[in-house]
Amino acid sequence: MLYCARMLGPSTEEVPVPEPRRPARYFSPWFTALCTVVAVALVSLYAAPWRGSPLDQLERPAESLERMVTRDLDVRDALRSAPRWERELYAVFAGADDSVAEALRWYDELLEVVDGETAALYHAILQAEAGEPAPDEEQADEAVVAAYSSRPVSPEEARALVARIRSTLPRNWFTDTLVSRIARKVGDLPTAEEAQADIASRGQRLLGRWLGLTATELALIALTIALLMVARARGGIPRLGAAPLPPTWGFADGYALVVRGVLGLLGLTLVILFLVPDAHDLLRVASFAAGFPVILWTIAYHRARGESFRAAFGLDIPWGRLAWLLGTAMVLAGVGGAAEAGMGALANALGVDTHWADGLPEDLLWDPPWQVVLGTLDTVIWTPFVEELTFRGLLYGTLRTVTGVPLAAMASACIFAVAHGYGPTGFLSVLISGLLWAIAYERTRSLVPGILAHAANNLSVTITYLLLLRL
Repeated sequence: MLYCARMLGPSTEEVPVPEPRRPARYFSPWFTALCTVVAVALVSLYAAPWRGSPLDQLERPAESLERMVTRDLDVRDALRSAPRWERELYAVFAGADDSVAEALRWYDELLEVVDGETAALYHAILQAEAGEPAPDEEQADEAVVAAYSSRPVSPEEARALVARIRSTLPRNWFTDTLVSRIARKVGDLPTAEEAQADIASRGQRLLGRWLGLTATELALIALTIALLMVARARGGIPRLGAAPLPPTWGFADGYALVVRGVLGLLGLTLVILFLVPDAHDLLRVASFAAGFPVILWTIAYHRARGESFRAAFGLDIPWGRLAWLLGTAMVLAGVGGAAEAGMGALANALGVDTHWADGLPEDLLWDPPWQVVLGTLDTVIWTPFVEELTFRGLLYGTLRTVTGVPLAAMASACIFAVAHGYGPTGFLSVLISGLLWAIAYERTRSLVPGILAHAANNLSVTITYLLLLRL
């Protein structure tokens, strides 16, 4: 019995206990390192200043520049008979009336990369309108020589030149100006006045659209001020979601998600661009599909951790906070619009040059209507969600694991701006938006206000280009 008791009683000998197994890494550090190298290379190709002229990024630079210049010069012609306040308002937001000289500089650059008779003709017209010496009769188009040189022109020759211009060239500021000059030279006032009336009609229509867009933007700014006053009276904007900041993941996992997301966003589009440079429709599909990798990786990662993807980024908003959500999104859109307008006015006042092709969405100008509709849905619905998840949810959230709000917001906004590949003015505009949306995410604990403000910003840009440059 004593023996049995000893066998059943507690033992003084130590029994080895196996150590708990450490959970396997979700992300391979070696694959993360490879993704980092490739992502840095892609960002360098996409956003680096040594890519060359912004014209190299356009498919139809001559047609796009013609559209930009003719629409602006039509409006400025209409402004000559407009009230003073309209002229001053346009000068503040669109620059002083030196557009002919500015357009001439743009055409100087265009002719270095494009060889076309129409572009050369428009360049010659701008030279003459800018007061440069009379055109060389041996080199310039005969219509330009007839309009601007001291050589006499007969009425028959003038009618023949006008007929050729009307039958071979589109009706725009260039051709109407040329026709008006030729007709006045031979005393054909009805033809000259008809051409000037066409310019004035187009300009007044465009000026009305521009004033409508400007009034809408100013009304949004006023609404933003009112909403900020209401929010201040009620103790500030409340939390709308429950996203943990800093997030529950560590810096290493967050970095792995970010670099994979950037690789997906840039990689697929650029690979197709290099392999199939003329596949315009395929690029549109690729740009849409490029957002899926970061979403799928992030969902899978949170699912493996037993966490909710929606809760991690504050995507569930209580019904009682929907009014606050809409108000916050309006405030973000209004503040962003005011900052962008103010920055543009300051750039104009300081004479800071912005390249006309910087960030120009050519697809809105030239794509078929059905593609414009699909592209708009992508730009206004899909892109804001993907970019806010990547740059605010993942990048800003990951930076918050190692630093405070100011540095994390600035660093994430800078990377967001660099990734867009714009020039100085465009970079600052995107930087301001990135800062606002990061601060909103921190304050509200939800990506949804930033997503809505991002969508509103993209929609505003799309409508502006459609109304002023396409329709």
